Amino acid sequence: MIGSNTIRKRFVENLFIDHKMKFKDLLGSGNFSDVFIGQMELENGSVKVALKNSKKLNDLLDPEKNKEASKAKKEMIQEAEVMSQLRHANITALFGMSTDRLPILIVIEFCIGGTLLGHIKKHGANISHQERMIYIHDTSAGLKYIHSMSITHRDIAARNCLISVNGFVKLSDFGMGLKIGQSVSSTNLPYRWMAPELFQARAKFSKASDVWALGILIYEIFSNATRPFFDVEDDEVRALVKSGKHPPIPPSVGQFMTQIMEQVFKLSATDRITGELFHNKVHAHCVENNLLKFQDLTLNKIEGVHRERSEHWDEYVPQVITLDKNGNEKGWGNAPEEMLANVVWRK
Repeated sequence: MIGSNTIRKRFVENLFIDHKMKFKDLLGSGNFSDVFIGQMELENGSVKVALKNSKKLNDLLDPEKNKEASKAKKEMIQEAEVMSQLRHANITALFGMSTDRLPILIVIEFCIGGTLLGHIKKHGANISHQERMIYIHDTSAGLKYIHSMSITHRDIAARNCLISVNGFVKLSDFGMGLKIGQSVSSTNLPYRWMAPELFQARAKFSKASDVWALGILIYEIFSNATRPFFDVEDDEVRALVKSGKHPPIPPSVGQFMTQIMEQVFKLSATDRITGELFHNKVHAHCVENNLLKFQDLTLNKIEGVHRERSEHWDEYVPQVITLDKNGNEKGWGNAPEEMLANVVWRK
C-alpha cells in the first residue's frame, strides 16, 4: 500500500516546471510576496502569465541555508498544491512552480482586468445592480466549487478577486487556503473579513467562516469598495466582530440580497447559509430575472476584456493571452496543452 507521504511527494513533484520565464512589470506587492506580469516561453511561442514570488526567498535567503526561507518555500508549495486541485472558470488557474533557480515562482493565470476592488473603485458610479449581481454570481460559484473540494479560502475579499481576459470574476490568492478544519494560527489575519467564531480560543476556519467573508465581499461590491468598518480603528474591530457585528447591509442590494445576507451574517456558524445554497439561490434569482446578460457591462470597457457567457463549461480550459516573438499580444484562447501537462487536475 502506498503511504500518504509518498502520494503527496509525487503530487508535489508534478507541479514543478522548467519553462523559461521572463519578468515584466510589477502587478502588486503584499506583506509577503510580489506578483509580476511574466512571459512563459513555450515550444511554439509564449504566453502572458502572472509570476508570484515570496519576499523571503531571494538571492540572500537560500532555502537550503536559511530556516525562514525554507519555511517560505514550503508555504509556496502548499499554496500551489491547493491551487492545483482546482479547475473552474471562477478560480485563477495554476500552471505550476518554477524551482530550478531563485527566485522560486508560482506560475498562475494572468488576469488582465486586475482586481475587482480596483475596478469597483474606478467605475463604481457606473456599475449597475445587474452587473453587481454577476460579480456575486461568479464569486459564489467559485466558493461553492472549492467547498465541494473540501478547501477553505480564508481570505475572500474584493482585493483577492481578479477579472480574467474573458471577463470572469475569479477567486485568487490561495496563500491562506487550506483544507477544512485547520486552525487559526497566523498573526497577520484579515480581521475585518473574519467571522465571529474565529476570535474564539482554538478556532478553526470552516466553510461557514468563508460564507461570512463572502457577505463582507458583497458589502464591498454594493458600497463601491468601502473598507469594512472604515470608521473603526483596527484594535476595535476584533471586539466588534467577536460580538457578531458586521458592516451595515447597503440598501442598494435590494430585498432579495438583503434576505440572503441576513442568513450569511448569523452569529452561530451552524445557522449560517451554506456556500452551495447561497450560490444556488443567487443563480436561480439571476436566471429568473434575466440578470446574466453582458451587453452593457463596465467589465467590457476594460481594455483586453470581453465577457460573453454566464458560466463555465465542462472541462473548462484556462484562457491565456498569446504573444508573438517580439512580446506583442496576438490574441487570447485556450491555454496550450503543454502548459497544463504539469498540473494535477482533480475533479
